[in-house]
Amino acid sequence: MALDPVLVDALIGSPYFHAGLRAFADPDAAHVYRLAPTPPLRQGDVVRWPAGVTRARRPRHTPPTLRPFGAWRDVFRPRQRPRPSRPYAVTSRSRGQLELRLSRGGTISQGGTVLRGNTVRFTVEPSDTDHHAVICIDADLPARMTRLMLHYVEAEGRDWQHFLGFGIRPLTRDPHLDWVRRHGALAEMHGEFTERAGERCGFPALLVIRHPARTGDRDVTWDEVARENGVTISPSSMWWDLAATGGTLAPQDRFDARDDRFGTPLEGAEGLAGIGALFEVLARHTSTPEEAFGAVFETSGLAWNSYGPGPDHSVASYTGNPDARAHPQLAAVPASQICSPEVDLGRTMKVLQTTVIDAPAMSGLASGRFRGVDALWPDGREWLVVTDIDWEYSLLGCDRGTAEAVLAAEGVEAVELG
Repeated sequence: MALDPVLVDALIGSPYFHAGLRAFADPDAAHVYRLAPTPPLRQGDVVRWPAGVTRARRPRHTPPTLRPFGAWRDVFRPRQRPRPSRPYAVTSRSRGQLELRLSRGGTISQGGTVLRGNTVRFTVEPSDTDHHAVICIDADLPARMTRLMLHYVEAEGRDWQHFLGFGIRPLTRDPHLDWVRRHGALAEMHGEFTERAGERCGFPALLVIRHPARTGDRDVTWDEVARENGVTISPSSMWWDLAATGGTLAPQDRFDARDDRFGTPLEGAEGLAGIGALFEVLARHTSTPEEAFGAVFETSGLAWNSYGPGPDHSVASYTGNPDARAHPQLAAVPASQICSPEVDLGRTMKVLQTTVIDAPAMSGLASGRFRGVDALWPDGREWLVVTDIDWEYSLLGCDRGTAEAVLAAEGVEAVELG
């Protein structure tokens, strides 16, 4: 597998990997495997694996022979229930090694010898190049299950090669969703800022990060637009307060405000991803720059109901056009991501792990309406940045030190509220 051994070890130890194996074994019922566990797996945790593999269906063009219509209809009826599964307990978890045992009917002697019951042991080792991982699977499972695991691990490896290029990493930390929900007021302001906005967010400081407009080959700040139009700007000013269309100054339609000379700033995740200097500052003001979490909003860009092996052996695939049967820029979605946790920040969003610096790369993940991270926070929880598909700005809740650094940063137009 052409991935870093440390990343492969994290993937093997994630509950999402094991839920993905179930989806891989039974694509028709993949929607029931949406889980929100807390990674990583620990000794004593339990995962459920399918008891068997879904058999290939009879092609539709094959005529039924000596079969009543009702039985033939059942062949093509979508599966209403998932395939039977069995619980496996984690008996050992250490760096590069994971061992599980069938929970029912299996015992282990004091010397560690398995007396009865199915067991499986994953071992992750680096190859001679140190850039590839070698996965060894030692199991007394039925041969069909061992083959299923090998095919699934292979598919996951190919898919993760794709995802790593866009800043996404295997989920190896608790994403602190309860903490994010407690600060959900950040996502509810929608441009209506009050003097107490800073108090509502739950942070010592609340900043508005203004997304730049673009004319020609350069970015234009909101301050510059206000000066050109002779408009007074304040920390709570919105773009529609500053823009001029056809020589007419604001107020304009807040959802269709453009300026004849400057256009309009990019909205939401796409606009946030374009402010690279902001992420550089934020990376310096957290104890965990290499472990962060991004929430992404899907506006029908990800066809999560199109389960089944894709053309590159992925478990699911998506396209910018959900009605298209084929797409020239088809991308893969690992089974691990089918089971990603979700958080409600004004909209229901999936949560993926990334690094602070790599988060902007998510904007290139899909050619549809998936534009990047709509919320980002580090594992250390020093700050939280939130945007929305309808916002020309982002909101940052943080401590005083981070706020001062962002306000002073070149290439970031930020103002403090409250």
